[in-house]
Amino acid sequence: LYHRYPLDFNAGVFFTYLLPPIIFNAGFSMKKKRFFENIGTIMLFGVIGTFIMFGILSFGSSKLFGAGLKSTDFLAIGAIFAATDSVATLQVLSQSSSPL
Repeated sequence: LYHRYPLDFNAGVFFTYLLPPIIFNAGFSMKKKRFFENIGTIMLFGVIGTFIMFGILSFGSSKLFGAGLKSTDFLAIGAIFAATDSVATLQVLSQSSSPL
């Protein structure tokens, strides 16, 4: 028997209205002293790690999707996934219940 729940999850509403305040709050509540104490590590993981992942993902997508796409398509795939990967990792690791 099919039951319709009164509250259905809508991904569009989540990404448009709920996620931006969560990200804003995480950045706004960051302590400046701790940020600048760890600026080297943040730059290492944030900037250099993004470039490394960009290269790996661009090369991997060219091998996986070889035929039918241009080289700019592979670079776009690498850029999109490399940029979002860093944000997702930082959000998951910043949770207080994280075992790391």
